[in-house]
Amino acid sequence: MWFVALVLLLGPAFQHTPPAHPKKSSDLPRTTVLVASSAKRLGIPFFNFYGQAKQDAGGNVYFHAATRRYSDSSIIRIPYGDSEPKAYSLPEKPARETAFIAFDVAPSGRVYVLSENADHRSIVFEFGGDGDISSRTELGIPPSARVASMSVFEATGNFFVLGYYDSSAPDDLRGKTFMALTSPDGKVFRDLKNSRAIDLNTLGEKPLTLCSYVGEDGNLYVLASDEILVLTASGDFMRRIKLRKPDDAALTTKLIVSQGLAAVWLQSDSAVGKAVELTLETVDIGTGRVVGVYSASDELGDNAVTFSRSEGFVFLRNDGGKVSLLTAHIR
Repeated sequence: MWFVALVLLLGPAFQHTPPAHPKKSSDLPRTTVLVASSAKRLGIPFFNFYGQAKQDAGGNVYFHAATRRYSDSSIIRIPYGDSEPKAYSLPEKPARETAFIAFDVAPSGRVYVLSENADHRSIVFEFGGDGDISSRTELGIPPSARVASMSVFEATGNFFVLGYYDSSAPDDLRGKTFMALTSPDGKVFRDLKNSRAIDLNTLGEKPLTLCSYVGEDGNLYVLASDEILVLTASGDFMRRIKLRKPDDAALTTKLIVSQGLAAVWLQSDSAVGKAVELTLETVDIGTGRVVGVYSASDELGDNAVTFSRSEGFVFLRNDGGKVSLLTAHIR
Protein backbone atom coordinates (compact mmCIF):
# COMPACT_ATOMS: atom_id res chain seq x y z
CA MET A 1 0.00 0.00 0.00
CA TRP A 2 1.36 3.38 -0.95
CA PHE A 3 2.48 5.68 1.81
CA VAL A 4 1.54 9.31 2.08
CA ALA A 5 3.21 11.18 4.93
CA LEU A 6 0.83 13.33 6.93
CA VAL A 7 2.16 16.81 7.15
CA LEU A 8 1.68 19.77 9.43
CA LEU A 9 2.17 22.97 7.51
CA LEU A 10 3.58 25.85 9.52
CA GLY A 11 3.54 29.16 7.66
CA PRO A 12 4.65 32.60 8.77
CA ALA A 13 2.50 35.34 10.19
CA PHE A 14 3.22 38.98 9.43
CA GLN A 15 2.53 41.12 12.45
CA HIS A 16 1.86 44.38 10.64
CA THR A 17 -1.28 43.13 8.81
CA PRO A 18 -3.83 41.58 11.19
CA PRO A 19 -5.88 38.87 9.47
CA ALA A 20 -9.59 39.35 8.97
CA HIS A 21 -11.86 37.03 10.91
CA PRO A 22 -13.07 34.18 8.71
CA LYS A 23 -16.73 33.52 8.16
CA LYS A 24 -18.24 30.48 9.77
CA SER A 25 -17.76 27.19 7.97
CA SER A 26 -21.53 27.00 7.52
CA ASP A 27 -21.12 29.72 4.89
CA LEU A 28 -18.96 27.46 2.75
CA PRO A 29 -20.31 25.91 -0.44
CA ARG A 30 -21.86 22.49 -0.07
CA THR A 31 -19.32 19.69 -0.51
CA THR A 32 -19.35 18.23 -4.01
CA VAL A 33 -18.33 14.62 -4.59
CA LEU A 34 -15.82 14.44 -7.43
CA VAL A 35 -16.24 11.65 -9.99
CA ALA A 36 -13.88 10.50 -12.72
CA SER A 37 -14.21 12.41 -15.99
CA SER A 38 -11.58 10.28 -17.69
CA ALA A 39 -9.10 7.55 -16.81
CA LYS A 40 -5.80 6.47 -18.31
CA ARG A 41 -4.12 3.19 -17.38
CA LEU A 42 -0.38 3.42 -17.88
CA GLY A 43 1.88 0.47 -18.53
CA ILE A 44 3.96 1.43 -15.49
CA PRO A 45 4.21 -0.78 -12.40
CA PHE A 46 2.73 0.89 -9.34
CA PHE A 47 5.30 2.13 -6.84
CA ASN A 48 5.47 3.51 -3.31
CA PHE A 49 6.31 7.15 -2.67
CA TYR A 50 6.69 9.70 0.11
CA GLY A 51 4.86 12.95 0.67
CA GLN A 52 3.18 15.11 -1.95
CA ALA A 53 3.69 14.98 -5.71
CA LYS A 54 4.79 17.89 -7.92
CA GLN A 55 3.80 18.73 -11.48
CA ASP A 56 5.19 20.60 -14.48
CA ALA A 57 3.43 22.71 -17.07
CA GLY A 58 2.91 19.66 -19.28
CA GLY A 59 0.94 17.82 -16.59
CA ASN A 60 3.70 15.30 -15.86
CA VAL A 61 3.75 14.20 -12.21
CA TYR A 62 6.85 13.81 -10.04
CA PHE A 63 7.24 11.75 -6.87
CA HIS A 64 9.84 11.20 -4.16
CA ALA A 65 10.26 7.46 -4.58
CA ALA A 66 9.92 5.32 -1.46
CA THR A 67 13.18 3.40 -1.37
CA ARG A 68 14.51 1.75 1.79
CA ARG A 69 15.25 5.16 3.32
CA TYR A 70 13.38 8.45 3.21
CA SER A 71 16.75 10.19 2.96
CA ASP A 72 17.40 8.74 -0.52
CA SER A 73 17.09 11.46 -3.18
CA SER A 74 15.27 9.55 -5.91
CA ILE A 75 12.57 11.28 -7.99
CA ILE A 76 10.28 9.52 -10.48
CA ARG A 77 8.43 11.31 -13.29
CA ILE A 78 5.17 9.81 -14.49
CA PRO A 79 4.21 11.16 -17.92
CA TYR A 80 0.80 12.66 -18.55
CA GLY A 81 1.17 11.92 -22.25
CA ASP A 82 2.81 9.07 -24.12
CA SER A 83 6.43 9.62 -23.09
CA GLU A 84 8.33 7.16 -20.92
CA PRO A 85 8.71 7.48 -17.14
CA LYS A 86 12.00 8.93 -15.96
CA ALA A 87 14.08 8.62 -12.80
CA TYR A 88 16.32 11.31 -11.29
CA SER A 89 18.93 10.15 -8.79
CA LEU A 90 22.09 11.59 -7.30
CA PRO A 91 25.42 9.97 -8.21
CA GLU A 92 26.94 7.64 -5.65
CA LYS A 93 29.18 10.14 -3.82
CA PRO A 94 26.68 12.98 -3.20
CA ALA A 95 23.99 10.41 -2.52
CA ARG A 96 26.16 8.89 0.20
CA GLU A 97 27.11 12.26 1.71
CA THR A 98 23.70 13.96 1.75
CA ALA A 99 20.12 13.26 2.85
CA PHE A 100 16.95 14.22 1.02
CA ILE A 101 15.00 17.18 2.39
CA ALA A 102 12.62 18.34 -0.35
CA PHE A 103 12.27 18.79 -4.09
CA ASP A 104 10.63 21.10 -6.60
CA VAL A 105 9.82 20.98 -10.30
CA ALA A 106 9.87 24.02 -12.58
CA PRO A 107 7.17 24.48 -15.25
CA SER A 108 9.69 23.38 -17.90
CA GLY A 109 10.18 20.07 -16.08
CA ARG A 110 13.60 20.80 -14.60
CA VAL A 111 13.97 18.97 -11.29
CA TYR A 112 15.60 20.46 -8.18
CA VAL A 113 16.48 18.30 -5.18
CA LEU A 114 17.28 19.88 -1.82
CA SER A 115 19.61 17.78 0.31
CA GLU A 116 21.50 18.29 3.56
CA ASN A 117 25.02 17.14 4.41
CA ALA A 118 26.42 16.04 7.76
CA ASP A 119 27.21 19.66 8.70
CA HIS A 120 23.54 20.62 8.12
CA ARG A 121 24.46 22.59 5.01
CA SER A 122 21.61 22.80 2.49
CA ILE A 123 22.55 21.89 -1.09
CA VAL A 124 20.37 22.16 -4.20
CA PHE A 125 21.05 19.76 -7.08
CA GLU A 126 19.54 20.74 -10.43
CA PHE A 127 18.87 18.04 -13.02
CA GLY A 128 18.91 18.73 -16.74
CA GLY A 129 16.57 17.24 -19.31
CA ASP A 130 18.85 14.23 -19.75
CA GLY A 131 18.49 13.33 -16.07
CA ASP A 132 22.06 14.27 -15.18
CA ILE A 133 23.02 16.92 -12.62
CA SER A 134 23.56 20.28 -14.31
CA SER A 135 24.40 22.34 -11.22
CA ARG A 136 25.12 22.06 -7.51
CA THR A 137 24.40 25.05 -5.25
CA GLU A 138 25.12 25.35 -1.54
CA LEU A 139 22.66 27.72 0.10
CA GLY A 140 24.23 30.35 2.35
CA ILE A 141 21.82 29.93 5.24
CA PRO A 142 22.68 29.27 8.89
CA PRO A 143 23.21 25.59 9.81
CA SER A 144 20.68 26.10 12.61
CA ALA A 145 17.99 26.89 10.02
CA ARG A 146 16.53 23.52 9.08
CA VAL A 147 14.93 23.86 5.66
CA ALA A 148 11.82 21.78 5.06
CA SER A 149 10.49 23.12 1.77
CA MET A 150 11.74 24.87 -1.35
CA SER A 151 10.29 26.67 -4.37
CA VAL A 152 12.23 27.68 -7.48
CA PHE A 153 11.66 30.82 -9.56
CA GLU A 154 12.54 29.48 -12.98
CA ALA A 155 12.58 32.93 -14.60
CA THR A 156 15.39 34.15 -12.32
CA GLY A 157 16.88 30.99 -10.85
CA ASN A 158 16.22 32.28 -7.33
CA PHE A 159 15.25 29.90 -4.51
CA PHE A 160 12.71 30.37 -1.75
CA VAL A 161 13.38 28.23 1.31
CA LEU A 162 11.09 27.66 4.24
CA GLY A 163 11.80 25.92 7.54
CA TYR A 164 12.53 26.61 11.19
CA TYR A 165 15.42 27.34 13.55
CA ASP A 166 16.46 24.28 15.55
CA SER A 167 17.67 23.94 19.15
CA SER A 168 21.20 25.05 18.21
CA ALA A 169 19.99 28.53 17.21
CA PRO A 170 20.23 31.55 19.53
CA ASP A 171 17.46 31.77 22.12
CA ASP A 172 15.64 34.57 20.30
CA LEU A 173 15.43 32.49 17.10
CA ARG A 174 14.97 28.98 18.44
CA GLY A 175 11.72 27.47 17.13
CA LYS A 176 10.92 30.45 14.90
CA THR A 177 9.88 29.89 11.32
CA PHE A 178 12.69 30.58 8.82
CA MET A 179 12.03 32.03 5.35
CA ALA A 180 14.55 33.39 2.89
CA LEU A 181 15.12 34.15 -0.77
CA THR A 182 18.48 33.30 -2.32
CA SER A 183 20.05 34.17 -5.65
CA PRO A 184 20.99 31.35 -8.08
CA ASP A 185 24.44 31.13 -6.45
CA GLY A 186 22.83 30.45 -3.06
CA LYS A 187 23.46 33.83 -1.42
CA VAL A 188 20.61 35.07 0.77
CA PHE A 189 19.35 38.46 -0.44
CA ARG A 190 16.12 38.58 1.56
CA ASP A 191 15.59 37.16 5.05
CA LEU A 192 11.85 37.32 5.66
CA LYS A 193 11.18 37.98 9.33
CA ASN A 194 8.02 36.69 10.99
CA SER A 195 6.73 35.79 14.42
CA ARG A 196 5.26 32.32 14.10
CA ALA A 197 7.02 29.65 16.15
CA ILE A 198 6.83 25.91 16.72
CA ASP A 199 7.38 23.82 19.81
CA LEU A 200 10.62 21.96 19.22
CA ASN A 201 9.81 19.59 22.09
CA THR A 202 6.84 18.20 20.16
CA LEU A 203 8.35 18.44 16.69
CA GLY A 204 8.72 14.69 16.23
CA GLU A 205 5.12 13.87 17.07
CA LYS A 206 3.97 14.49 13.49
CA PRO A 207 5.84 14.50 10.19
CA LEU A 208 6.66 18.08 9.26
CA THR A 209 6.85 19.79 5.93
CA LEU A 210 6.26 23.35 4.80
CA CYS A 211 4.61 24.34 1.56
CA SER A 212 5.06 27.13 -0.97
CA TYR A 213 4.21 27.52 -4.64
CA VAL A 214 5.38 29.85 -7.42
CA GLY A 215 2.34 30.82 -9.48
CA GLU A 216 2.05 31.50 -13.19
CA ASP A 217 1.88 35.20 -12.30
CA GLY A 218 5.39 35.01 -10.83
CA ASN A 219 4.17 35.56 -7.28
CA LEU A 220 4.99 33.30 -4.35
CA TYR A 221 2.19 31.64 -2.40
CA VAL A 222 3.00 30.32 1.06
CA LEU A 223 0.49 27.96 2.65
CA ALA A 224 0.02 28.20 6.40
CA SER A 225 -2.41 26.31 8.60
CA ASP A 226 -5.12 28.96 8.23
CA GLU A 227 -4.07 31.29 5.43
CA ILE A 228 -2.23 31.76 2.17
CA LEU A 229 0.40 34.49 2.12
CA VAL A 230 1.06 36.16 -1.24
CA LEU A 231 4.51 37.66 -1.84
CA THR A 232 6.25 39.11 -4.86
CA ALA A 233 9.27 37.38 -6.37
CA SER A 234 11.48 39.78 -4.40
CA GLY A 235 9.79 38.87 -1.11
CA ASP A 236 7.53 41.90 -0.64
CA PHE A 237 4.31 41.07 1.17
CA MET A 238 1.24 41.65 -1.01
CA ARG A 239 -1.74 40.23 0.86
CA ARG A 240 -3.05 37.30 2.83
CA ILE A 241 -5.95 35.04 1.92
CA LYS A 242 -7.72 33.70 4.98
CA LEU A 243 -8.61 30.02 4.67
CA ARG A 244 -12.06 28.82 5.65
CA LYS A 245 -12.03 25.10 6.33
CA PRO A 246 -15.02 22.76 6.68
CA ASP A 247 -13.21 21.26 9.68
CA ASP A 248 -11.10 23.62 11.79
CA ALA A 249 -8.90 20.69 12.89
CA ALA A 250 -8.00 19.74 9.31
CA LEU A 251 -4.36 20.00 8.28
CA THR A 252 -3.45 22.00 5.18
CA THR A 253 -1.04 19.77 3.29
CA LYS A 254 -0.60 21.08 -0.25
CA LEU A 255 -1.20 24.11 -2.46
CA ILE A 256 -1.33 24.60 -6.23
CA VAL A 257 -2.29 27.88 -7.94
CA SER A 258 -3.64 27.74 -11.49
CA GLN A 259 -5.20 30.54 -13.54
CA GLY A 260 -6.28 32.57 -10.55
CA LEU A 261 -7.56 29.62 -8.55
CA ALA A 262 -5.80 28.13 -5.53
CA ALA A 263 -6.38 24.45 -4.79
CA VAL A 264 -5.77 23.47 -1.17
CA TRP A 265 -5.40 19.91 0.11
CA LEU A 266 -6.94 19.34 3.57
CA GLN A 267 -6.51 16.15 5.58
CA SER A 268 -8.10 15.15 8.85
CA ASP A 269 -5.70 14.88 11.76
CA SER A 270 -4.68 11.25 12.31
CA ALA A 271 -3.98 12.04 15.95
CA VAL A 272 -7.67 11.71 16.74
CA GLY A 273 -7.45 8.01 15.93
CA LYS A 274 -9.72 8.04 12.90
CA ALA A 275 -9.10 7.20 9.27
CA VAL A 276 -7.42 10.02 7.38
CA GLU A 277 -9.90 11.80 5.11
CA LEU A 278 -9.09 14.11 2.20
CA THR A 279 -10.97 17.30 1.40
CA LEU A 280 -10.10 19.57 -1.52
CA GLU A 281 -10.93 23.26 -1.63
CA THR A 282 -10.61 25.86 -4.36
CA VAL A 283 -10.22 29.56 -3.56
CA ASP A 284 -10.32 32.61 -5.84
CA ILE A 285 -6.95 34.27 -5.16
CA GLY A 286 -8.26 37.66 -6.21
CA THR A 287 -11.27 37.82 -3.89
CA GLY A 288 -10.49 35.15 -1.29
CA ARG A 289 -13.87 33.55 -1.98
CA VAL A 290 -14.13 29.78 -1.57
CA VAL A 291 -15.27 28.56 -4.98
CA GLY A 292 -15.72 24.88 -4.20
CA VAL A 293 -15.30 22.20 -1.54
CA TYR A 294 -14.81 18.64 -2.76
CA SER A 295 -14.52 15.08 -1.57
CA ALA A 296 -13.50 12.17 -3.79
CA SER A 297 -15.62 9.24 -4.88
CA ASP A 298 -14.51 5.69 -4.06
CA GLU A 299 -13.46 5.26 -7.67
CA LEU A 300 -11.01 8.16 -7.43
CA GLY A 301 -9.61 7.19 -4.03
CA ASP A 302 -7.88 9.70 -1.80
CA ASN A 303 -4.62 10.30 -3.66
CA ALA A 304 -5.10 13.59 -5.53
CA VAL A 305 -1.69 14.42 -7.01
CA THR A 306 -2.13 17.45 -9.29
CA PHE A 307 -4.53 20.24 -10.18
CA SER A 308 -5.16 22.71 -12.98
CA ARG A 309 -8.13 24.98 -13.49
CA SER A 310 -8.73 23.63 -16.99
CA GLU A 311 -8.39 19.93 -16.19
CA GLY A 312 -9.42 19.74 -12.53
CA PHE A 313 -7.87 17.28 -10.09
CA VAL A 314 -5.83 14.25 -11.14
CA PHE A 315 -5.79 11.17 -8.91
CA LEU A 316 -3.28 8.31 -8.86
CA ARG A 317 -4.64 4.78 -8.47
CA ASN A 318 -3.22 1.28 -8.21
CA ASP A 319 -5.01 -0.53 -11.00
CA GLY A 320 -4.06 -4.19 -10.78
CA GLY A 321 -0.44 -3.38 -10.06
CA LYS A 322 -0.27 -0.68 -12.76
CA VAL A 323 -0.48 3.10 -12.48
CA SER A 324 -3.74 4.74 -13.48
CA LEU A 325 -4.37 8.48 -13.67
CA LEU A 326 -7.99 9.55 -13.17
CA THR A 327 -9.09 13.10 -13.95
CA ALA A 328 -12.01 14.76 -12.16
CA HIS A 329 -13.26 18.03 -13.64
CA ILE A 330 -14.53 20.74 -11.33
CA ARG A 331 -17.64 22.79 -12.02
